[in-house]
Amino acid sequence: MSKQCLSGLYLHENNEEEMEKEIETFYPTSREEWRLWLMENHQSKQSVWLVQYRKKSNIPSISWSGIV
Repeated sequence: MSKQCLSGLYLHENNEEEMEKEIETFYPTSREEWRLWLMENHQSKQSVWLVQYRKKSNIPSISWSGIV
């Protein structure tokens, strides 16, 4: 189950009983947006689902080289 938080980001809930954490799903549209998220969250978040769209989708997304 996913739900949208106030910042517009989506949180993904893992359904496994032993995992009672919510993993944030992030859809960066630029390298700058991804780097800003990392600066703000690198010490407080253990993991994140990072979504990257294919070029054919025409949805703004960050490239693989921009992610790593």
